[in-house]
Amino acid sequence: MTDLEALLAGDRAAVAALHEGDATAWKALLAHVRAGDAAPAPLVDAMLALDPELASWRRRTARGIDVAIDTISAAAGREARARVQAWIAEGVRRARPADDPAVLDLRLQEAKARTGPDALPALRALVADLRGASATMRFEALMLVAQRAHEARAIDEGLTAVREAAALAGGEPRRAARALRREGALLLVARRVDDAIALLRPAMATPGPLFGGDGKIVLGAPADDAFDEALDEAATIATWATWRTPEWVCALGGIAETSREREDARQALFVEALDAMTGASQTPVADLEVVVRQASQRGLTRTADTAVARLVERFADDLRAASVAGAHLLATGRARDAWRVHERAARATVDRDEASLALLRAAEIACGTGDLDDAERLLALVLPRDEDRDRVRLLRLELSSRAARARSPQPC
Repeated sequence: MTDLEALLAGDRAAVAALHEGDATAWKALLAHVRAGDAAPAPLVDAMLALDPELASWRRRTARGIDVAIDTISAAAGREARARVQAWIAEGVRRARPADDPAVLDLRLQEAKARTGPDALPALRALVADLRGASATMRFEALMLVAQRAHEARAIDEGLTAVREAAALAGGEPRRAARALRREGALLLVARRVDDAIALLRPAMATPGPLFGGDGKIVLGAPADDAFDEALDEAATIATWATWRTPEWVCALGGIAETSREREDARQALFVEALDAMTGASQTPVADLEVVVRQASQRGLTRTADTAVARLVERFADDLRAASVAGAHLLATGRARDAWRVHERAARATVDRDEASLALLRAAEIACGTGDLDDAERLLALVLPRDEDRDRVRLLRLELSSRAARARSPQPC
């Protein structure tokens, strides 16, 4: 009997080698597996006898194929992993009864990828079938119900599911925080902002799982109301961000800016989070830039203005801060403020080339606003690099042209 034949027959030693990541065993299995086939029942039984957690076998399969595959192509690697995992999954379905934990685990994994109108009804059926399953599996299924209900705007069903899930968290902090985050997200969509914030603030003290850690995300149509749109965005971000993540801080600004009640309290909450983010961040200018950019993209002028004010007040000597603030001020019709921000940062900068570049930008904006004397003054301070000489020449021509027009007599 060959090693492959022993493995397919469920030989304990051969399956143990697979479990331990033996490259030869995985290579032989990969060469044998064909799409549409199924792992034989003896192999399935031996695999689950050695390690009953199907999730563990999915991880081991991914690692084993990575070791065994003779290619550097990422696409080929993904195809090989998917083919072998599907082969094992189909073998489990054929070898085990419908209420077997491994089969229920497969159904849960399929549910995470399923979207569309039948996703939520299928999940309800799965939850009913999981009554005798482990608390971990039931927790994951209920969290998925809560997500799909959130996406379907079935808020009451989502809240019921997530609260059942929280009761199954068993004191495990990460699961408890995930449940609180989803509950807070549901409350935001329901416009229960204060209740949501009370749950989310402690739950968001540490990062959550990327994009919520539940199933495939379904993005709904944009809300008709600006406040509901801001709440939708905040609800999505709340499932993964921390309280000081720039995207969440911007979302708080969006809630405050679009609110029609408690505006002052919500603006104060946003400002508090913005200052907390800035004070704790190792890259505060970059984080403020994220807030400015995302707020501007969403038409949240007051939110962007507040973040720009922090850049100007606290990082006046920083050229990147000046660039972000100046661009926003220019885009919102405050060009004179923009060139002054650039000039102030340039004068505080030790690097001569960087300072000259900022002064040149300030001079260009001042020329555009008609502040010709200031533009001439700023341009005189520029020490252009070779790559900037054309910009300097064009600016001088523009200043000369504008000065000539200013001196020429105006028609009566």
